[in-house]
Amino acid sequence: MIDLVVYHNACPDGWAAAYIAKKRWPGAELLPMNYGQDLSELFLKSAGKHIFMVDYSLRTRELNDQLNSEAKRLWILDHHKTAKAVLEGANYATFDMERSGAGLAWDYLFGIDSDALCREANARPWFVNYTEDRDLWRNKLPRSEEVNAYLISAERTTEKWDEIAKMSLDDAVHAGSAARQYIEYYVRGVGVETQAGVYVFSGRNYHTGVVNMPYVGVSDALHAVVKAGFDIGMAWFERGDGVVQFSLRSEGDTDVSEIAKSQGGGGHKHAAGYQLPLTAARAHIDWILGRTNHVTRCC
Repeated sequence: MIDLVVYHNACPDGWAAAYIAKKRWPGAELLPMNYGQDLSELFLKSAGKHIFMVDYSLRTRELNDQLNSEAKRLWILDHHKTAKAVLEGANYATFDMERSGAGLAWDYLFGIDSDALCREANARPWFVNYTEDRDLWRNKLPRSEEVNAYLISAERTTEKWDEIAKMSLDDAVHAGSAARQYIEYYVRGVGVETQAGVYVFSGRNYHTGVVNMPYVGVSDALHAVVKAGFDIGMAWFERGDGVVQFSLRSEGDTDVSEIAKSQGGGGHKHAAGYQLPLTAARAHIDWILGRTNHVTRCC
Protein backbone atom coordinates (compact mmCIF):
# COMPACT_ATOMS: atom_id res chain seq x y z
CA MET A 1 0.00 0.00 0.00
CA ILE A 2 1.34 3.42 -0.99
CA ASP A 3 0.90 6.34 1.42
CA LEU A 4 2.11 9.23 -0.75
CA VAL A 5 2.10 9.77 -4.53
CA VAL A 6 4.61 12.42 -5.62
CA TYR A 7 4.27 13.72 -9.17
CA HIS A 8 5.49 16.44 -11.53
CA ASN A 9 3.25 19.47 -11.08
CA ALA A 10 2.25 21.85 -13.91
CA CYS A 11 2.61 18.96 -16.36
CA PRO A 12 -0.28 17.14 -18.07
CA ASP A 13 1.71 13.91 -18.13
CA GLY A 14 2.57 14.20 -14.45
CA TRP A 15 -1.06 14.75 -13.50
CA ALA A 16 -2.32 11.85 -15.66
CA ALA A 17 0.26 9.60 -13.99
CA ALA A 18 -0.86 10.79 -10.55
CA TYR A 19 -4.50 10.11 -11.42
CA ILE A 20 -3.63 6.55 -12.45
CA ALA A 21 -1.74 6.03 -9.18
CA LYS A 22 -4.71 7.39 -7.23
CA LYS A 23 -6.96 4.80 -8.89
CA ARG A 24 -4.56 2.06 -7.77
CA TRP A 25 -4.22 3.44 -4.22
CA PRO A 26 -7.36 5.52 -3.43
CA GLY A 27 -6.18 6.25 0.11
CA ALA A 28 -2.85 7.74 -0.95
CA GLU A 29 -2.15 11.45 -0.60
CA LEU A 30 -1.16 13.33 -3.77
CA LEU A 31 1.81 15.69 -3.51
CA PRO A 32 2.58 17.82 -6.61
CA MET A 33 6.20 18.95 -6.90
CA ASN A 34 8.03 21.42 -9.13
CA TYR A 35 11.75 21.32 -9.82
CA GLY A 36 13.58 23.87 -7.73
CA GLN A 37 10.87 23.75 -5.07
CA ASP A 38 11.68 23.56 -1.36
CA LEU A 39 11.88 19.89 -0.35
CA SER A 40 11.10 20.17 3.36
CA GLU A 41 7.43 19.17 2.97
CA LEU A 42 8.37 16.18 0.82
CA PHE A 43 10.89 14.84 3.34
CA LEU A 44 8.55 15.51 6.26
CA LYS A 45 5.68 13.59 4.66
CA SER A 46 7.93 10.78 3.42
CA ALA A 47 9.49 9.76 6.73
CA GLY A 48 8.62 6.11 7.42
CA LYS A 49 6.08 6.02 4.56
CA HIS A 50 5.61 4.08 1.33
CA ILE A 51 6.31 6.57 -1.48
CA PHE A 52 5.47 6.32 -5.17
CA MET A 53 7.15 9.02 -7.28
CA VAL A 54 6.18 9.34 -10.94
CA ASP A 55 7.34 11.60 -13.79
CA TYR A 56 9.59 13.30 -11.25
CA SER A 57 12.72 12.67 -9.20
CA LEU A 58 15.15 14.78 -7.23
CA ARG A 59 18.02 16.48 -9.01
CA THR A 60 20.94 14.68 -7.33
CA ARG A 61 21.67 11.06 -6.46
CA GLU A 62 22.41 12.09 -2.88
CA LEU A 63 18.95 13.61 -2.39
CA ASN A 64 17.20 10.61 -3.93
CA ASP A 65 19.25 8.21 -1.80
CA GLN A 66 18.43 10.26 1.30
CA LEU A 67 14.72 10.11 0.51
CA ASN A 68 15.00 6.37 -0.05
CA SER A 69 16.70 5.88 3.32
CA GLU A 70 14.15 7.98 5.23
CA ALA A 71 11.07 6.49 3.58
CA LYS A 72 9.76 3.02 4.41
CA ARG A 73 9.91 2.31 0.69
CA LEU A 74 10.53 4.48 -2.38
CA TRP A 75 9.54 3.56 -5.94
CA ILE A 76 10.35 5.98 -8.77
CA LEU A 77 9.00 5.73 -12.31
CA ASP A 78 10.61 8.32 -14.57
CA HIS A 79 11.50 8.85 -18.21
CA HIS A 80 13.62 12.02 -18.28
CA LYS A 81 17.07 11.70 -19.82
CA THR A 82 18.89 13.64 -17.11
CA ALA A 83 17.13 11.75 -14.31
CA LYS A 84 18.25 8.43 -15.77
CA ALA A 85 21.87 9.57 -15.63
CA VAL A 86 21.49 10.66 -12.00
CA LEU A 87 19.82 7.44 -10.84
CA GLU A 88 21.67 4.86 -12.92
CA GLY A 89 21.78 1.63 -10.91
CA ALA A 90 19.40 2.76 -8.14
CA ASN A 91 17.30 -0.27 -7.19
CA TYR A 92 14.32 1.92 -6.32
CA ALA A 93 14.07 3.59 -9.76
CA THR A 94 12.63 2.36 -13.06
CA PHE A 95 13.26 4.23 -16.32
CA ASP A 96 12.01 4.02 -19.87
CA MET A 97 12.52 7.00 -22.14
CA GLU A 98 10.22 5.46 -24.77
CA ARG A 99 7.23 5.87 -22.45
CA SER A 100 5.80 8.91 -20.69
CA GLY A 101 5.04 9.14 -17.00
CA ALA A 102 1.37 8.28 -17.60
CA GLY A 103 2.35 5.38 -19.86
CA LEU A 104 4.74 4.01 -17.26
CA ALA A 105 2.20 4.44 -14.47
CA TRP A 106 -0.51 2.54 -16.32
CA ASP A 107 1.77 -0.22 -17.56
CA TYR A 108 3.33 -0.88 -14.15
CA LEU A 109 0.21 -0.43 -12.03
CA PHE A 110 -2.47 -1.98 -14.25
CA GLY A 111 -1.01 -3.11 -17.57
CA ILE A 112 1.70 -5.13 -19.24
CA ASP A 113 4.34 -4.67 -16.53
CA SER A 114 1.99 -5.08 -13.56
CA ASP A 115 1.23 -8.08 -11.39
CA ALA A 116 -2.38 -8.14 -12.60
CA LEU A 117 -3.72 -11.65 -13.17
CA CYS A 118 -5.18 -10.70 -16.55
CA ARG A 119 -2.92 -8.03 -17.97
CA GLU A 120 -4.42 -8.17 -21.43
CA ALA A 121 -7.75 -7.11 -19.92
CA ASN A 122 -6.11 -3.92 -18.71
CA ALA A 123 -5.29 -2.35 -22.05
CA ARG A 124 -4.37 1.32 -21.88
CA PRO A 125 -7.26 3.78 -21.91
CA TRP A 126 -7.21 6.26 -24.77
CA PHE A 127 -6.24 9.15 -22.47
CA VAL A 128 -2.99 7.39 -21.51
CA ASN A 129 -1.89 6.89 -25.11
CA TYR A 130 -2.82 10.44 -26.10
CA THR A 131 -1.07 11.97 -23.10
CA GLU A 132 2.05 10.01 -24.02
CA ASP A 133 1.75 11.00 -27.67
CA ARG A 134 1.95 14.66 -26.71
CA ASP A 135 4.45 14.42 -23.86
CA LEU A 136 6.98 12.64 -26.10
CA TRP A 137 6.01 15.08 -28.88
CA ARG A 138 5.26 12.33 -31.37
CA ASN A 139 1.85 13.64 -32.48
CA LYS A 140 1.20 10.42 -34.38
CA LEU A 141 -2.26 9.53 -33.09
CA PRO A 142 -5.36 10.67 -35.01
CA ARG A 143 -6.68 14.08 -33.91
CA SER A 144 -4.00 14.26 -31.23
CA GLU A 145 -3.98 18.06 -31.16
CA GLU A 146 -7.71 18.30 -30.41
CA VAL A 147 -7.72 15.46 -27.88
CA ASN A 148 -4.75 16.84 -25.99
CA ALA A 149 -6.16 20.37 -26.10
CA TYR A 150 -9.10 18.97 -24.15
CA LEU A 151 -6.94 16.99 -21.73
CA ILE A 152 -4.58 19.84 -20.89
CA SER A 153 -7.46 22.27 -20.35
CA ALA A 154 -9.52 19.90 -18.18
CA GLU A 155 -9.67 20.49 -14.43
CA ARG A 156 -7.10 18.37 -12.62
CA THR A 157 -9.26 16.61 -10.07
CA THR A 158 -9.93 12.90 -9.70
CA GLU A 159 -13.66 13.58 -10.10
CA LYS A 160 -13.19 15.30 -13.46
CA TRP A 161 -10.81 12.64 -14.67
CA ASP A 162 -13.23 9.90 -13.65
CA GLU A 163 -15.59 11.58 -16.14
CA ILE A 164 -12.84 11.71 -18.78
CA ALA A 165 -12.09 8.02 -18.30
CA LYS A 166 -15.71 7.24 -19.20
CA MET A 167 -15.74 9.46 -22.30
CA SER A 168 -15.33 8.14 -25.81
CA LEU A 169 -12.44 9.30 -27.96
CA ASP A 170 -14.91 10.96 -30.34
CA ASP A 171 -16.34 12.98 -27.46
CA ALA A 172 -12.84 14.12 -26.52
CA VAL A 173 -12.14 15.22 -30.09
CA HIS A 174 -15.36 17.24 -30.13
CA ALA A 175 -14.68 18.78 -26.71
CA GLY A 176 -11.13 19.69 -27.69
CA SER A 177 -11.82 21.37 -31.02
CA ALA A 178 -12.65 24.79 -29.54
CA ALA A 179 -9.81 24.50 -27.04
CA ARG A 180 -7.40 23.80 -29.90
CA GLN A 181 -8.54 26.93 -31.73
CA TYR A 182 -7.84 29.02 -28.65
CA ILE A 183 -4.38 27.45 -28.22
CA GLU A 184 -3.53 28.37 -31.81
CA TYR A 185 -4.72 31.94 -31.18
CA TYR A 186 -2.63 32.06 -28.00
CA VAL A 187 0.47 30.75 -29.78
CA ARG A 188 0.15 33.44 -32.46
CA GLY A 189 -0.04 36.10 -29.77
CA VAL A 190 3.03 34.78 -27.99
CA GLY A 191 4.93 34.62 -31.27
CA VAL A 192 4.50 38.35 -31.85
CA GLU A 193 6.33 39.03 -28.56
CA THR A 194 9.31 36.75 -29.25
CA GLN A 195 12.70 38.40 -28.68
CA ALA A 196 15.81 37.18 -30.50
CA GLY A 197 18.90 36.32 -28.50
CA VAL A 198 21.94 34.06 -28.41
CA TYR A 199 22.60 31.29 -25.90
CA VAL A 200 26.32 30.50 -25.75
CA PHE A 201 26.92 26.94 -24.62
CA SER A 202 29.87 24.59 -25.02
CA GLY A 203 31.55 26.83 -27.59
CA ARG A 204 28.49 27.20 -29.79
CA ASN A 205 26.09 30.11 -30.32
CA TYR A 206 22.44 29.01 -30.35
CA HIS A 207 19.97 31.37 -32.02
CA THR A 208 17.32 31.61 -29.29
CA GLY A 209 13.77 32.94 -29.39
CA VAL A 210 12.80 34.18 -25.92
CA VAL A 211 9.25 34.72 -24.63
CA ASN A 212 7.90 35.72 -21.23
CA MET A 213 4.95 33.41 -20.55
CA PRO A 214 3.62 31.01 -17.90
CA TYR A 215 3.98 27.26 -18.20
CA VAL A 216 0.49 26.78 -19.63
CA GLY A 217 0.78 26.31 -23.39
CA VAL A 218 4.56 26.49 -23.33
CA SER A 219 5.21 23.44 -25.51
CA ASP A 220 2.96 24.63 -28.33
CA ALA A 221 4.34 28.17 -28.17
CA LEU A 222 8.01 27.19 -28.07
CA HIS A 223 7.72 24.62 -30.83
CA ALA A 224 6.21 27.39 -32.96
CA VAL A 225 9.23 29.55 -32.08
CA VAL A 226 11.58 26.76 -33.21
CA LYS A 227 9.57 26.24 -36.40
CA ALA A 228 10.06 29.96 -37.10
CA GLY A 229 13.80 29.32 -37.46
CA PHE A 230 15.32 29.50 -33.98
CA ASP A 231 17.67 26.80 -32.67
CA ILE A 232 16.05 27.05 -29.24
CA GLY A 233 12.70 28.29 -28.00
CA MET A 234 12.94 29.65 -24.45
CA ALA A 235 10.17 30.73 -22.09
CA TRP A 236 10.53 32.18 -18.63
CA PHE A 237 8.24 33.38 -15.84
CA GLU A 238 8.34 34.02 -12.11
CA ARG A 239 6.54 31.27 -10.22
CA GLY A 240 4.40 31.80 -7.15
CA ASP A 241 7.30 30.78 -4.90
CA GLY A 242 9.52 33.54 -6.34
CA VAL A 243 11.68 31.18 -8.40
CA VAL A 244 12.02 31.90 -12.13
CA GLN A 245 11.18 28.93 -14.33
CA PHE A 246 12.94 28.51 -17.70
CA SER A 247 11.57 26.12 -20.35
CA LEU A 248 13.54 25.09 -23.44
CA ARG A 249 12.43 23.38 -26.66
CA SER A 250 14.41 22.33 -29.73
CA GLU A 251 14.54 19.98 -32.71
CA GLY A 252 17.19 17.98 -34.54
CA ASP A 253 20.67 17.83 -33.03
CA THR A 254 20.16 20.57 -30.45
CA ASP A 255 20.12 18.87 -27.03
CA VAL A 256 18.54 21.31 -24.58
CA SER A 257 18.77 18.77 -21.74
CA GLU A 258 22.52 19.38 -21.60
CA ILE A 259 21.96 23.15 -21.46
CA ALA A 260 19.40 22.73 -18.68
CA LYS A 261 21.71 20.37 -16.80
CA SER A 262 24.46 23.01 -16.83
CA GLN A 263 22.07 25.31 -14.95
CA GLY A 264 21.06 22.66 -12.41
CA GLY A 265 17.98 21.51 -14.33
CA GLY A 266 17.21 18.65 -16.67
CA GLY A 267 14.71 16.99 -18.98
CA HIS A 268 14.73 15.50 -22.46
CA LYS A 269 16.82 16.18 -25.56
CA HIS A 270 14.16 18.42 -27.10
CA ALA A 271 12.27 19.55 -23.98
CA ALA A 272 13.96 20.63 -20.77
CA GLY A 273 13.95 23.25 -18.06
CA TYR A 274 15.73 24.82 -15.13
CA GLN A 275 15.14 27.32 -12.35
CA LEU A 276 17.06 30.37 -11.10
CA PRO A 277 16.56 32.90 -8.30
CA LEU A 278 15.01 36.16 -9.48
CA THR A 279 18.14 38.36 -9.51
CA ALA A 280 20.24 35.72 -11.25
CA ALA A 281 17.42 35.06 -13.70
CA ARG A 282 17.19 38.70 -14.76
CA ALA A 283 20.93 38.82 -15.40
CA HIS A 284 20.67 35.52 -17.30
CA ILE A 285 17.94 36.88 -19.57
CA ASP A 286 19.85 40.10 -20.18
CA TRP A 287 22.91 38.07 -21.16
CA ILE A 288 20.96 35.95 -23.66
CA LEU A 289 19.32 39.03 -25.18
CA GLY A 290 22.62 40.92 -25.33
CA ARG A 291 21.43 43.73 -23.09
CA THR A 292 24.51 43.65 -20.84
CA ASN A 293 28.03 42.29 -20.84
CA HIS A 294 27.21 40.14 -17.82
CA VAL A 295 28.16 36.53 -18.51
CA THR A 296 26.22 33.76 -16.76
CA ARG A 297 27.31 30.75 -18.77
CA CYS A 298 29.07 28.05 -16.88
CA CYS A 299 30.48 25.87 -19.69
